[in-house]
Amino acid sequence: MNDAKYYVKEIDYLNSDDNRKMNSICRFWFSQPKTLNLTSPSMTYPFQFKKWADFYQKNYANVFSYTVQRNEWIIGHGSIKIKKNVGHLFHIIIDSNYRRKGLALKLISKLIKIGKRKGAQEFTLS
Repeated sequence: MNDAKYYVKEIDYLNSDDNRKMNSICRFWFSQPKTLNLTSPSMTYPFQFKKWADFYQKNYANVFSYTVQRNEWIIGHGSIKIKKNVGHLFHIIIDSNYRRKGLALKLISKLIKIGKRKGAQEFTLS
């Protein structure tokens, strides 16, 4: 994998432009119930972006979200929620056309790095 092509960038669900981009890509990713269930078992099909964004907006202070991008196109997403000294990684997804390139590892490594900076000493993944 050529790392120069892919980069990890923080997104903000309170930012209308980030919200618009995530709405579009999530609707595409989660058009299949199986993908939605694997990424977020608590979400019901059909996918409702408002519920997804509401979660992030309500937990703004302790949830940090990042995307994997290529040429400003979002091809992956992951979040970390910090509670006390535990970082919980969730909503990890890489677009099916970009899997098996090490992008999930790159994203998870970034989330763990952020978690350590925010005081997490242990990590969980769902």
